[in-house]
Amino acid sequence: AKRSGSLKHAVEEYALSHGIDDIDLMFPDAQLIEKTPEFLSRRMEWVAKVMGGARKSPFAKVRTHFADITEDEARAKGYITGELKREEFFAVMRRETTPQTIYKKQKLDRDDMIDITDFDVVAWLRAEMRVMLDEEVARAILLGDGRDISHEDKISESNIRPIASDHFLYATTVTINLNDASSNIQELIDAVINHRKSYKGSGLPTMFTSETVIAQFL
Repeated sequence: AKRSGSLKHAVEEYALSHGIDDIDLMFPDAQLIEKTPEFLSRRMEWVAKVMGGARKSPFAKVRTHFADITEDEARAKGYITGELKREEFFAVMRRETTPQTIYKKQKLDRDDMIDITDFDVVAWLRAEMRVMLDEEVARAILLGDGRDISHEDKISESNIRPIASDHFLYATTVTINLNDASSNIQELIDAVINHRKSYKGSGLPTMFTSETVIAQFL
């Protein structure tokens, strides 16, 4: 007796012997598991945290004023009768920030919109643009966009000021070299604990880091 290598081959032989020319019509077409293409993207969990932590202002231009009263010249002084009373001195600093538009542009031909009937391609593209726009804004807030200063698409760091490179008045900088062969993750832990005195915010601080650093904690 003759044996076939697969069920499909056996069915094809049977069909040909009974006058069926196109056996593929007997087998169902492959079906999509998801109606829309899935996005292959970078990890995005941190984006919502950064965007949610940004304070919104109804004004296009914002200005901040700070008076530094930590210097010795700003301290209260003891008074001796008959002695000259000296005025206190403290520095006042201000910074003005203006807005910048960040955009994400996408193109879709009308014929393609009509031809694609399996899913709403416009809604799908809009979702992609929203995700990528939020990621770009969050990156600019946290680290800067990473483009060279001369790049035509550079997000100006005087408009969206990166936390990682901001002035020491607004952000405390602690430098740790974890790439050194003799260093370890304990140095990072000790540095963060030792510089808690510089933290003047409210609530619990959030740590943004890479998967490589997280792996060193484990």
